[in-house]
Amino acid sequence: MAGEIFREVVEIVQPVLQNHASEQASGRVLLGTVQGDIHDIGKDMVGMLLTCHGFTVIDLGVDVPPAEFIEQVSKFKPDIVGLSGVLTASYETMRETISLLRARAKQDGASFPIIIGGGMIDDQVCRYVDADYWVADAMGGVHLCQKLMADNSDVLGKQRT
Repeated sequence: MAGEIFREVVEIVQPVLQNHASEQASGRVLLGTVQGDIHDIGKDMVGMLLTCHGFTVIDLGVDVPPAEFIEQVSKFKPDIVGLSGVLTASYETMRETISLLRARAKQDGASFPIIIGGGMIDDQVCRYVDADYWVADAMGGVHLCQKLMADNSDVLGKQRT
């Protein structure tokens, strides 16, 4: 019930947040809950907070197959990819998705960090699925994305000098 209430609030608030978001986006983030998992409250909170902080967010929804992530990475060209999964059963799909994302990035000459999040996610899971980072809460996800974009900006600035 709480999830449904949150979803309804997001539907009302999201257009206002997008209208007030910065004209110049902080970065592009591709989000989705991996195949086999339908939990979305945390992912939705991260997406809403990222939008509030000026990020352009493409949310693929829940139960997203690895092939859909690959297709959308090629289409959207995100700066960051975020995978959500609450169920321990989703770890295998995360691992497969990340492996395919890395292969596609290598093929395309692209580079983007992969962040995982969810209630059961920790450093051990992060290493198992081969993600770059993990977060335990929505605001932590926003702060990490901000840091990654700032670090990337610093690297680009140094390369131009």
